[in-house]
Amino acid sequence: MLEALGVEPGVELVYRALLGRPNATSSVLAESMDRPLSDVEAGLSALVASGLAIRSGDEEYVAAHTIGFEALERCVSLGIRR
Repeated sequence: MLEALGVEPGVELVYRALLGRPNATSSVLAESMDRPLSDVEAGLSALVASGLAIRSGDEEYVAAHTIGFEALERCVSLGIRR
């Protein structure tokens, strides 16, 4: 769904995993997703750069819900559907 906003499908998977695990580290997410740590770290970096996630501590990340919902609202307003 977020691909229309320029978010790669693999990065969206990381975002969805992060929504379910607030304050997760990249290693926790990688383990829960059964994905390589390097892929998850790249996804988290992309999410932080796009404003869809923030780094909440030395190693923890949190999904930026407000920004995420604004992005989804933009999709709806543009008529972008899954």
